[in-house]
Amino acid sequence: MLGVDLQSQDTLLKYIGGFHSYLRHTSLMFIPMNLDEVCVQVTHLEERGKNVQEEGKSKPLQSGEKGKKFKGK
Repeated sequence: MLGVDLQSQDTLLKYIGGFHSYLRHTSLMFIPMNLDEVCVQVTHLEERGKNVQEEGKSKPLQSGEKGKKFKGK
């Protein structure tokens, strides 16, 4: 439609270049050959990242429990 060849290596590298650095480096490790491969890989990486962040969240404070702050020396 816009005259962009979606199958070219140049388009693939420009697409990957727009990713966050972690996604860019990780997707390039797998030597992707087309946009479909990259889309699938990055989708899985993003979902994995969301799951890791959710597991790392601390549990909410219970009623009556005060948050503790670090007070240096």
